[in-house]
Amino acid sequence: MTSIHDLKVQAQELGLDKSAIVQHGDTRKKSSWQSAVDGQLCLDIPKSASVGRIPISFGKTLEQLLSGEKTVTRRKWSDGYAQGFVKRCIDKGISAYPAFDKDRLYGGKQVGMISLICPPYKEKLIDMPDSDIPREGFPGMLRSEFIDRFFDGDAYSKVWVVRFNFVKSSV
Repeated sequence: MTSIHDLKVQAQELGLDKSAIVQHGDTRKKSSWQSAVDGQLCLDIPKSASVGRIPISFGKTLEQLLSGEKTVTRRKWSDGYAQGFVKRCIDKGISAYPAFDKDRLYGGKQVGMISLICPPYKEKLIDMPDSDIPREGFPGMLRSEFIDRFFDGDAYSKVWVVRFNFVKSSV
């Protein structure tokens, strides 16, 4: 788990001062530092961003996506595949992608669009903030339960984190 000291070092490396941290709450609390660092890591994406053609499927969490609870997803993507999203987001301003109910290979249909809040980034599951469990669509679940359910209990696995807003298809 990331310590408050590690977050302070990371904040300093990102050029954040105490006034930036205060905007996120009490500077004595780890959550304030985490929020400030996460906010700085999530780059501004142009409002006129283009739409990508590669869908992201939500077969295992469709109910949470459609209810509006899900605003983050963690994926065991290869680094090359994930870097494609990062590169398209940063270099080309592509931040919107079709959201599918399941993989197209299995007859998946588009249920809406997701708009990335920031480029995908890599994180160990053990470092996942507790505040992300509700954002994954599971407000009553413990982090360990989430990791057991979706990642075979491997808390030290590194996964790609995708933060987004979702808009349901009108059809």
